[in-house]
Amino acid sequence: MPALIAGLLITLLAGAGVVWATNQSKDQDPTALPETSGSESQEFQPTGDAGSPLSATASPGSTPSPTPKKTTPTSQGPIYTSWPNASNTGVPAGKQLTAHAGDLIITKAGTVIDGLNVKGCISVRADNVTVKNTLVRAACAEGSIGPGYNTSPKNLLIQDVEIDGLGQTTTYSGVSGNNFTCRRCKIHGTGTGIRAGSNSVIEDSYLYGNKVGGESHNTAMSIHGGSNIVIRHNYLQCDGGYNCSSALSLYSRDGTINGVTVQENLFSGGGYCVYGGVFSDATANNVKFLNNGFLKNQWPKCGDLGPVAAWDREVPGNVWSGNYWYPDRANLVTP
Repeated sequence: MPALIAGLLITLLAGAGVVWATNQSKDQDPTALPETSGSESQEFQPTGDAGSPLSATASPGSTPSPTPKKTTPTSQGPIYTSWPNASNTGVPAGKQLTAHAGDLIITKAGTVIDGLNVKGCISVRADNVTVKNTLVRAACAEGSIGPGYNTSPKNLLIQDVEIDGLGQTTTYSGVSGNNFTCRRCKIHGTGTGIRAGSNSVIEDSYLYGNKVGGESHNTAMSIHGGSNIVIRHNYLQCDGGYNCSSALSLYSRDGTINGVTVQENLFSGGGYCVYGGVFSDATANNVKFLNNGFLKNQWPKCGDLGPVAAWDREVPGNVWSGNYWYPDRANLVTP
């Protein structure tokens, strides 16, 4: 393209609010597709000519599960009869993805990212952004998908997305931040699957395959402060042996935690499967654990030492009800 025309195109597209940053890493993935790259802003509407398509499929050897079914027999909400796994989370089978190399920095409100295979991270710095039907393969300090430092975007929706941290680090998270919903997410190969802050909803998602090593302390999901958080119908598995602290940890020592609903999840792995946020020097308030299943697939007590620690039902607003040893809902777990 002549230089003048190319320059005009870049000028016209710069307002799209998506910066495609070139990936500088020299590490090559032998399964990588032909990729686009560039440091300029570009219009974000993948059409198939920006890279070779990838057809999303279920994991090898997995059997697709039906859409999760539920009934509502009690006032505590729905009771689910099927669970998130590798075949019903992440990018839907058959979805064609367009490859892109490099980080995406989202600066325009209302941007929709749909159908990309991103070898890089997605940094969201605008409100009302949607990331869906997308594979993200990278690990970054602020999350493989997350808000940029010193930004607080609202209403981020992450839906039908797979995040593969590629085992690059034992410390970074797949998703990190406030004000987001993560629905039908499949997250693996990261130090922590999700680090959730205020006004977050995590539902119908599968977190597993932590990257562990040395003296790392890993979780499938953690909260280090925040309020108005819902964790509903997920399979949270920390499968890194003794490096795993828990499947879910509420760390009130790191910040005030108030108003968390943990409902109809499956937990597996850790020293304890769950840390409830009540410590001698810090307390999480208005935390509800409702109808969660504790698995024995890694340890006889769900975690190496037991199912739950750092919990006190006497703290104002705290509720522990209907939590059970999976799959027997009548066999209740007592803190």
